[in-house]
Amino acid sequence: MPNLANQRAFFPLVTQGPGRVQLARGEPCILRIALLSTNSGHEEKIAQLWGRIHGKTDVPLAALSQKNGKLIWRCPISSDGDSLFDAPTDVELPTALSANVWQVFDVIINPQAYQQMFGWSSQNLSPIDPAKSTKGIPRVARQLSPAAWQIRQIDIQSLKTVWIGRIEILPIDAAPLAIAPNITAK
Repeated sequence: MPNLANQRAFFPLVTQGPGRVQLARGEPCILRIALLSTNSGHEEKIAQLWGRIHGKTDVPLAALSQKNGKLIWRCPISSDGDSLFDAPTDVELPTALSANVWQVFDVIINPQAYQQMFGWSSQNLSPIDPAKSTKGIPRVARQLSPAAWQIRQIDIQSLKTVWIGRIEILPIDAAPLAIAPNITAK
């Protein structure tokens, strides 16, 4: 069992309850999330990202979950064109997750036309086009189209094995945290 009393000193705004975070509309940004998972092998939905494509109504564009020791953004593909990416199947963007340790994860969100990018940020971004078959699992996906998608909000779910400590919206050129990089060496 983690020593949560000590962990709370680093992130006093700890929550497991539901909530909503409004995001900057149409602007590229980095979404920084601090998480503590007490059971990273447990499958649990953490958050739902909502937005709109071409001015339509808000739809769920991505869901953040923990599953089998990974954090995964699942971006569903819609035949109506209400999706982040033009791909043959749903796009999944995973990253490693450790149990009982506060970890900070950066998510890059760039909705600009012909520059769209979404996924786990790192110092060495090499985004993959999800419409093409790729070797390995993409951490960051891109869409080079005139689509004008906007991210509106994140709905945080009621959580059982995950604690959210801090959520920040940072400029697109924000440097990764040196104390807790989200890159794992294999």
